[in-house]
Amino acid sequence: ANPRLTSDGRRLLLEQRSGPLPRIFDLARGTATQLAAAAGAGPAAYATWNADGTRAVFRRSTMVWAATDGTGGTQAVP
Repeated sequence: ANPRLTSDGRRLLLEQRSGPLPRIFDLARGTATQLAAAAGAGPAAYATWNADGTRAVFRRSTMVWAATDGTGGTQAVP
C-alpha cells in the first residue's frame, strides 16, 4: 500500500490497489478524501508528497501531480 506521511505528520497518502487514485487521510480529523480525477490510465503507483504537502505526485501512464485540496485536477510533472 506504500503509505506516506506529510512532514508535519498530520496527513497520510495511501495508494489503493483496488482504486485508480490515492486517498488522503487527515489523521487529526479522522477523514479521508480521494484526489481529483487524474489523467492517464491504470492505477496510481509510487505516490508521495511534494516538500510542502500541497501536492501529491504519482505515476499513472506518466508522472503526474494533483493539488491535495482537491482543486485543479492533475497535471503532468514538468
